[in-house]
Amino acid sequence: VASESPRRPYSEREALTLFAGVVDAIRTMHDADLSHRDVKVENILLGDEGGTVRTKGRGVKTPVLMDFGSAGPSSVPLRARSNVLRITEEAAQHTTLPYRAPELFDGGVRHGPDVALDYGRADVWSLGCLLFALMYGSSPFEIEWRADGTVRIVDCTHLKVLGPVPFPPSGSPADGRYGEEAKDLVRWMLNQARGERPTSEDVAERVGRLLGADAGGGSSRKKKGAV
Repeated sequence: VASESPRRPYSEREALTLFAGVVDAIRTMHDADLSHRDVKVENILLGDEGGTVRTKGRGVKTPVLMDFGSAGPSSVPLRARSNVLRITEEAAQHTTLPYRAPELFDGGVRHGPDVALDYGRADVWSLGCLLFALMYGSSPFEIEWRADGTVRIVDCTHLKVLGPVPFPPSGSPADGRYGEEAKDLVRWMLNQARGERPTSEDVAERVGRLLGADAGGGSSRKKKGAV
């Protein structure tokens, strides 16, 4: 996806259609008790084998999830401090920083006899970063918006990951590009509290509803001023 960025931004339906294909792949892994652990735009290939999905704007190639070198079990016990250290060390090596969930940073989780890390929820965080990148061009934690709605690329830090999701300034051209329901979907996945984050199945169902509403002549955009 990164190397085949469109000359113009994806429409909401195009972005959601691509995203739905990636979510389906992640959900398949989670159903098998596996997690990807490095979901990002660079690991999504737009392939021709599955054909082209037609949307109202243009054909969208079928997304193919790549690079399973960092994949592992969906749940990992954190019984001792050494388990926590291994989690953060492996994340630093294999999970790209702007897509890394807060719990994968040093100090993000605690250990205990009944504590486990749900890597599936960490994948969902990365999916939230991915959808934002499909909408605006980069992970939310490596950009800053100028007042005119243009983007400046910045270094991603742990502090930025702990901050709010940086949507475009109100009233800027980029602000009106996507509807509030699409933005709320991103916020839902980027919940700092990992236990309150949706599962990949939850995400798939919500994306399906958004695409279904659009196909039925509706839109996920909320009209300003509507009650």
